[in-house]
Amino acid sequence: MTVVETVKSAVGLSDAPAPATRAQMSEAKLPMAYRDSCANLLIPLNRCRYEEYYLPWKCETERHSYEKCQYEEFKKRVAKMDELRAAKGGERIGGLVSEGWIRFDPTVTGNYTPSHGAGWRVP
Repeated sequence: MTVVETVKSAVGLSDAPAPATRAQMSEAKLPMAYRDSCANLLIPLNRCRYEEYYLPWKCETERHSYEKCQYEEFKKRVAKMDELRAAKGGERIGGLVSEGWIRFDPTVTGNYTPSHGAGWRVP
């Protein structure tokens, strides 16, 4: 983020649209799974889809902007996980193994068994 973008966002002049409020999401009847940082783009997309009878060639700009937002959020989550993984020294499932959630024997392939409840095996 550049200095200009930081100042604009601090003053409230940023180019990014404001996030949707809980009231707006409730009014639009968005399912809980879709109430994320891209909900402000999903609300007009759903409205456009409804008004245009879900014709696939309509609402393309709204759909593209929503999908781009979802992709950017995905990239942020991946970067955060990579950062956390690097802080742990590159462990992937080590946290689950050390906490006792998964019993892991590296000498046997496919030996993932939860230590609680009914056991399961991956062949």
